[in-house]
Amino acid sequence: MVTAGKDRGEIIAQLQGVDFSYGANKVLEGVDLTVRRGDYLAVLGPNGGGKTTLVKLILGLIRPDAGQVRVFNAPPAQTRGSIGYVPQYTNIRPDFPVSALDVVLMGLATARSFGLRVSSAERDRAMEALTLVDMTDCADRRIGALSGGQRQRVFIARALASGPDLLLMDEPTASVDAHARFCFYELLAELSDRVSVVVVSHDLSIVASRVTAIACVNKRLHYHPGPELTTAMLELMYGGHDGHKCPVMAFAHGLPGIMVPPHGKRHV
Repeated sequence: MVTAGKDRGEIIAQLQGVDFSYGANKVLEGVDLTVRRGDYLAVLGPNGGGKTTLVKLILGLIRPDAGQVRVFNAPPAQTRGSIGYVPQYTNIRPDFPVSALDVVLMGLATARSFGLRVSSAERDRAMEALTLVDMTDCADRRIGALSGGQRQRVFIARALASGPDLLLMDEPTASVDAHARFCFYELLAELSDRVSVVVVSHDLSIVASRVTAIACVNKRLHYHPGPELTTAMLELMYGGHDGHKCPVMAFAHGLPGIMVPPHGKRHV
């Protein structure tokens, strides 16, 4: 199971000069990014900006056209067992006959994978993962009967069950209502004490949680080593904002942690 107390300065994942294209469509260009142990990194950007491609590169599902991707100082394909992944789409039929505990046990590449009896040690690991996401009370409930936010917590527990050092999530709040979203982000902040957390999202409200760094991606990547979203980042994601009233800027002014100077001025 994941444990606290490891060197928070250790490099977990690193991308250097990465380009990637789908055919003639260049999605990422000259991307540099470093994820360290203990990071709670928000990767923001518009749809089609390259966020999910970035996740696939870290997972080793695709290879860059140029540059280098290293995870735990090795090619990503060799280190997948050290990464927990929660995909964007996790829809479940309401009548799907498995419990929350069953779903978490699926995250263990052990006898459970072959339909054999679950050991007490495996059950303990799964329950520990459910404890980390505050879902032990729902262990025996059918997964399809849970709310969207509860299901996401169970899927995070499944990703944590194998004891990864890096947790990757692609749009994890897509099925979570606005009321539960802040509590969900606070949970991720708490988990970052045990496992490095990278969250891909287009939801700017994540900046109001305790993220330790922000990366904005729209073909190129702009990294800020702190919990502030700057005008330069917003311009990278949504284009220029000079000379007109911008609804993105108006929204951003209402979020703590977003540094938005007057139009025409740049934050340095």
